[in-house]
Amino acid sequence: MSTLIGDLAVRSLVLEGEFRRSRRGSGSGFSTMRRSRASREIIKVDVEDTSHVPFGTKHKDVVKVAVEMEGKTTQLVDLDQKESLEVIVERLCQGWDVQSPQDFSLSLVSPEGTRGVYITEKNRHQIKNGSYLRVSTAPSKAARDIIVRIKNRNKPMVEKKPVLKRLAQMSSDETFAVDFINSDGVTLLMDLVVSGVTTGENLGLVLAAFLALMDHGIVSWNSLNPRFVQRVASFVNKSTVAEAIIVQRALAILESIVLLSDAFGQVVSGQVSLQVLTEHFKSPATEIQLNSVTLINALLIKATPVKAKEILDIINSRHVQGLILQGIIDGRRTVGAEMAHQLHVLQVLLFCCLDDRIQTELDPGDPDQLDKVRKLYALAFDRDLSEQGNALFAENRGAIRRSKVEYMENYKKLGFTNHTSPILDFEETPPGLLALDCMLYFAENHTESYNKLVFENSCRDDQYVCPFATCSIALTLLLCKMLQVGEPPSETGQDYHPMFFSIPNAFEEVFCVCIQSLNKTWREMRAMKEDFDKVMDVCKEQIGRALAHRPRSPAIFGTKLQDYTYHDIIRQIQESRVSKLPLDGDVEPFCGLRETIAPGVVQLIKAHRLSHLVKGGLFNKFNKRRVKDKFWFCRLAPNFKAFHYGDAGEGTSPDIDELSGKLDLADIKQLVTGKQCPHMKEYRDRSQKDSAITYAFSLLYYPDLSLDFVAPNKEMYDMWTDGIRALLDQQMTSSTTKKEMDMLLSMEMTLALLDTEGLQLPDSPPPLPPEPDNYDFAVKL
Repeated sequence: MSTLIGDLAVRSLVLEGEFRRSRRGSGSGFSTMRRSRASREIIKVDVEDTSHVPFGTKHKDVVKVAVEMEGKTTQLVDLDQKESLEVIVERLCQGWDVQSPQDFSLSLVSPEGTRGVYITEKNRHQIKNGSYLRVSTAPSKAARDIIVRIKNRNKPMVEKKPVLKRLAQMSSDETFAVDFINSDGVTLLMDLVVSGVTTGENLGLVLAAFLALMDHGIVSWNSLNPRFVQRVASFVNKSTVAEAIIVQRALAILESIVLLSDAFGQVVSGQVSLQVLTEHFKSPATEIQLNSVTLINALLIKATPVKAKEILDIINSRHVQGLILQGIIDGRRTVGAEMAHQLHVLQVLLFCCLDDRIQTELDPGDPDQLDKVRKLYALAFDRDLSEQGNALFAENRGAIRRSKVEYMENYKKLGFTNHTSPILDFEETPPGLLALDCMLYFAENHTESYNKLVFENSCRDDQYVCPFATCSIALTLLLCKMLQVGEPPSETGQDYHPMFFSIPNAFEEVFCVCIQSLNKTWREMRAMKEDFDKVMDVCKEQIGRALAHRPRSPAIFGTKLQDYTYHDIIRQIQESRVSKLPLDGDVEPFCGLRETIAPGVVQLIKAHRLSHLVKGGLFNKFNKRRVKDKFWFCRLAPNFKAFHYGDAGEGTSPDIDELSGKLDLADIKQLVTGKQCPHMKEYRDRSQKDSAITYAFSLLYYPDLSLDFVAPNKEMYDMWTDGIRALLDQQMTSSTTKKEMDMLLSMEMTLALLDTEGLQLPDSPPPLPPEPDNYDFAVKL
């Protein structure tokens, strides 16, 4: 209703302005009449006469807004942005005959009709033509009133629910938060939690207000009451007693403590039971599942190596992985964007134990490393004696003594390049000793398949042998690159693979599936050692296509791999190839054709980018660090003249009318990316800063403000930065644009040259014929 009244108010002002301009020169103020849809009575609204304001100044600094106050008539005013807010509030209070204007402040009204943020000199630029404002209690007075009502001992805590609910709603406003914190409000909230007098829904409201206040970064997380930290941790450990809303907010608070407090992070790690924490994965509440995974990720990021190994051992257990797969991934129709991000982070952290092996340098004298190579040999060529372990290679070999030549020959059959000292094949890092671990896992846990692979290659001609060891090392490196093992988690990444949460040692199981597929591909290609790189390229294509199906287990992953045989891959590659004409060469005819077609292709890509911006996009909120599960939406107006933006829920796509913010294209000064973005300069989480910078961009606009973005992935980053550059008449420079440009140019040129198929085209234009002796031409009609 408030939004509708605001629209009617603005329309009334527009008509009034037209009428005033027609009577300009009278110099007198006047009143307009309108009908209140709420009361159905005619009410009179005084409007200040601004006809004396020059047209240019009025357009730039004066905005037409509607202002309401509880119990008062809505005023329609021309608000001068150069005038101080105190003077504006005082004039409005005079119009309503309200005393003590210093106790009131302006605030925005959201599209839903609720009070938005307080208007300050810092954010008053958010007031636009048609905005709906409200005069409400000043933040300093509101903070004092709330504290007094909470401390009132004459009322039981149960009756304080309305004031706690109001506090929880207002705490997200930074202006209010500053006044409330300065009045020692955070300490009051911690005392309410520690004392135990607040329970049930009221306790949930107190925790929500505390978290919102702390998220502003005004109070250090190191200044908390230790008893408060222990009390919050107890809510998580006693989940069967605590209400869901309390557990949800306690988990969120503990996550922030772990990430942002050096003093209390270890306290939380010692207080929270991981067994109880993982049981929250069975919760029907999505928020509790999400916050549980987030807290585990925080504990892993900040844990010492010893503590991290303990956590990883619990996460890698069959019970916990079953909870993740069944309770979180398969237990819902769709996995939300925030949960997908947290699963991406958890997957990367699970790979950290592999990263240690990737970077471990070879020690030729290490008996454990030598023993692994000997077990590979024993499982392949001495199956009956493999259980005797090192006895096979003891100094006194006795009856099982073999010639050195025979050992070298067998190591060659295993695919080692260094036959005398095969351990030296693992010198390169990465993949380091991880390749040896994967090979031994395959040999010990899939012994029959391992022996079949070795025997098959032993029977082949030397030139067609698939070198098991060499291929295993290359395959391990390939899997690490494709799965981003050893890389930090992306701040906006949402890529994860359910099969790595299905069983323990999932990476090794995936290796076992891939090495058998690689051997099969080698056989189908009838490859030789010279074709090694070609085989690995085909294998990479097969793995990539199988991973795209997001299989639930390594077994399903293996089934998908079988669907992509060598012949299928070659056929698909050939189908995707363009004509063999030298379209990308420097031949003069093709260059001229390319230059003729290119402008049309650029316009086509530009139109696609602008349509993507009109459709809009959902972005994570960043406030000195990534704000969990908070999103905002931005879209370009269909007339390409302004960006509209505002808060939005996960998975939503609000219409332009539902977005409160607006940025005119004419006000944009510059597009900046990466480290040049203002919000990246203030970014607090250094461990994740590099990944956030990669997809960060900002629109700088008048006077010194910015609209800041962090795209969730590279595709969206390229689409938006290209689209904005197109709007600003700048060149689109992303790799996506270059790829699409090459593809579309090739297609257009191929179509243009269809009639020339089979013809030998010259590299240069034909020579001009010699000039005639004279130009005396006669034409008979």
